[in-house]
Amino acid sequence: MYLVLIHTGVVTDQRDNRPILLRRNTDYSRDYFDDLISDINRTIRQNPSDANAYIKRGEANINKGYYYRAIFDCTKAIKLDSHNPLAYKVRGYTYYRDDDYDLAITDYTKAIELDPDFADAYIERGTAYIAESDYDLAGYDLAMADYTKAIELDPDNSSAYMFRGLTYGAKDDYDGAIVDYTQAIKLDPNGFSAYMFRGDAYERKGDKVRAKADYARVTAELNEFLPYPDIVALVASLIIAVILFCLHFVDSPGRRK
Repeated sequence: MYLVLIHTGVVTDQRDNRPILLRRNTDYSRDYFDDLISDINRTIRQNPSDANAYIKRGEANINKGYYYRAIFDCTKAIKLDSHNPLAYKVRGYTYYRDDDYDLAITDYTKAIELDPDFADAYIERGTAYIAESDYDLAGYDLAMADYTKAIELDPDNSSAYMFRGLTYGAKDDYDGAIVDYTQAIKLDPNGFSAYMFRGDAYERKGDKVRAKADYARVTAELNEFLPYPDIVALVASLIIAVILFCLHFVDSPGRRK
């Protein structure tokens, strides 16, 4: 899968399943997805009943912003294989990106029914619960349960800890948030998002020294890529999106209803 997911922090190359977001000399571009779709189209022509090929093409279309095409592909995959939990999860994520949170939750729930051990489906459904509730505390409670379940199923999933940390922060439990961010960092020392969020939690607690240290780590990570302006531009846009998401996630007035 090759997805740029703000709410999971995952960017992987479908062809070798390795992280590429902060990998030097990456060929990350929209042309990549065009080439990928062309490859998948050939696969589908050769085997029109290949549900996984439709899912992969749907993932590529998500990255190009073609949500209606992604929904078509996932729906086709579901018609071919109605017991494929990944098809429901990817379609759920497409609905989430298209701000249709009710349909997203429905699809994530179906994915979980088909595969009760699908940790990523719990993570993504948790985030959809928050958005669907317009950042009300009830949505955070549902999300907390899903993130905790994901951690039970996959204790090495750094994203689950990071998003549960955000949920603790939304409830003003910065100590709990810091514990989860710290665990996310242990699991993924090179991921800058957890450092950024932990720095924010420290700052809210008034611990400016630790906050400054975490922010400095984020800056250091970016400095390593200054010779690669295409990556810097990508990461800078991602950081802005993450900051805006964090501010809305933690500071939304609706969360104190």
